[in-house]
Amino acid sequence: ENGTLLKSIDGGSSWSPLITNTSNELNGIHKSLSDVFFVTGANGTIIALTDNGDNLEFISSPTNEDLYATSFLTDQLAYVVGDDGAVLYSNDGGNSWLPEPSPSTSRLVDIVFSRSGIGIAVGREGTIIRIESTFTSINEIFELNASLYPNPVGEKGQLTINSIATGPVSFKAFNLLGETILSIETLDEKKQRLIFHP
Repeated sequence: ENGTLLKSIDGGSSWSPLITNTSNELNGIHKSLSDVFFVTGANGTIIALTDNGDNLEFISSPTNEDLYATSFLTDQLAYVVGDDGAVLYSNDGGNSWLPEPSPSTSRLVDIVFSRSGIGIAVGREGTIIRIESTFTSINEIFELNASLYPNPVGEKGQLTINSIATGPVSFKAFNLLGETILSIETLDEKKQRLIFHP
């Protein structure tokens, strides 16, 4: 909060503050493929850190929405996601950012790209959108709301899934060890209630 950004030069044993000259809340940090750190935050804040954080530059942003996560496909092509379904892209290594039409108005909190160039952004209310790195092809895959009772699960759990998918969806649930505890290959009903034993 209050623009706090910390730096460590000893592998995390000690931390010192960087002067950011902003009071905006900073929400995420991501290292690009060209060793530039991009910090995203409230009110459309995008900051580029170079020289291991010694140089700080505010990058002009086309939005005032809070931004949360950044993902680079190449050293030049990157995406940022945030509130109200905000999706921004850069095709010049993060020096400038442009808005990308988004099918969602939910808060998008993270984004990741596969090696094939397909991005998945996730957000509140179970929002998941697919981003293809063509600058113009974003498709909402589905919204999924799931509730688990009891939480945490003991001997038996009940999972209620509400989906507005337009077709069949696969669903997997994992425990904290990354082990699959529930797998549904075809979830084609709009609402399902499942009893399972982890």
